[in-house]
Amino acid sequence: MVLQKIKALNTKTFQKIFLVGFGNFFNAALGFLFLTAVARNLTVEDFGKYALLTSLLVVYSKILDFGTNSLFVVRQETKDNLATLIASKIMLLVIAVALALTTLTLFSFTQPLIMAGFVGGTIAYGINYLLFAIFQKRENFSKLVVLNMLPALIKAIAAILIFAGIITITLQNAFLIFGLSIFSSALLVGSLKLKLTKINLWQEAHELIKRAAPAGMAQLITEGYPAVSNTIIKLAQDFVQVGIFSVANKVAQVFTLTSLSIFTVLLPKNALKKHKDEPLELLEAIVLSLGIIALALIVILVSKPLVIAVFGAKYIQSLGVLKLLILASALTAIHTFMENYFYVARRMKQILVITTIKLVILIGLALALVPAFSISGVAWAHLLASLGATVLTLMLLNRI
Repeated sequence: MVLQKIKALNTKTFQKIFLVGFGNFFNAALGFLFLTAVARNLTVEDFGKYALLTSLLVVYSKILDFGTNSLFVVRQETKDNLATLIASKIMLLVIAVALALTTLTLFSFTQPLIMAGFVGGTIAYGINYLLFAIFQKRENFSKLVVLNMLPALIKAIAAILIFAGIITITLQNAFLIFGLSIFSSALLVGSLKLKLTKINLWQEAHELIKRAAPAGMAQLITEGYPAVSNTIIKLAQDFVQVGIFSVANKVAQVFTLTSLSIFTVLLPKNALKKHKDEPLELLEAIVLSLGIIALALIVILVSKPLVIAVFGAKYIQSLGVLKLLILASALTAIHTFMENYFYVARRMKQILVITTIKLVILIGLALALVPAFSISGVAWAHLLASLGATVLTLMLLNRI
């Protein structure tokens, strides 16, 4: 009976997930090439600084999304209200830049190039997120893949030049390449036929941000886990340990791509089903979750030779935490892609509840365990927090 239901699932959905997933993994592989070049050519301490900077950039760039993208996708109004979405990005950009510059000053990253690159990277991500929302709502997944392929290609070319000895990599130019390469996404603006509706623009933008706020806060917390971990390790240890932990975390984040691919496809599909009063297919989520667990086991098997071959022997200490982070990331991927059901049901406050509880568990356990167990304590904190968030997600979904 169950096998018959699985066979009856919409194959087009899985085809779309495969397309987006393949694109995400291909782009990640290109980005991974750049990460490898940076890790091999910087000292472990400088790579730790690079990891902290890039994780902070990703967190603050997410302020420009703040849940507005997903809310824009699930809304079924006749008009796209694209002008409202653009206005919301501008409002959020001001907040993001102010917070980012303050944080950089606190961490003593006050070099002009780094601060300028941080601001430029934030703006670039804002353009990328705007285009992502448009392509996702229109279910134009091929352009969505190309959107992130352009920055990945630039990073891959930079990596080749580094390995060839044509470019000498430093902390500053590595960060600039990472952040400013995102501007290439803007090349796809010309492919859009935009129709902007200007009705109470700034007021509508404020309302959009207000409605998206619970999901936006949850999104910031989720994106902030690497930055939180790196900050705790830096305060308790040093940038060398940050670098070692970051290598393991980067390998484990393969599941972030899996979760993103599934979420990207299911959100507009389930939003349309909800609009038509059609039942949601939860069996899809079960099948996809089992696939993620199977992928986790495969990654664990190949993780040791992968780290040594790609990053080098100086990061061999990261193997001690890698398996824990892989399991934690797999659980995170499962409860994260299931968030699309909360968006569709307009229960975004529950997403915030889940991520807030997970953050409290993560910080509490990490602070308690890191003095005695170093980065292994942070890895265990990630695993237990992810397990708790997954169980809570399933409980809340059962109520819906």
